[in-house]
Amino acid sequence: MSTHITDDKRQAPGDVEINFDSSSILDQDAIQLASLGYKSALTRRWGQVESFAAAFCAMNFIACVRSYIFLGIAAGGPVAAW
Repeated sequence: MSTHITDDKRQAPGDVEINFDSSSILDQDAIQLASLGYKSALTRRWGQVESFAAAFCAMNFIACVRSYIFLGIAAGGPVAAW
């Protein structure tokens, strides 16, 4: 038996059709948030602080890997990898 999530009403014998309405789920979430005193809002933005934090993390990672490689080569070469 296979399961299909579909919007059309055609169904093969032995298949199970699952229909759902995502708007009703979103409405229920908005109602629950409103009952708690919150407004349903999602803000996605990439500001200067987030950009700096991501760049700082990337530079730290690159410097760390570089240090481990050079220390491993200086300390014994390929043996340092194990």
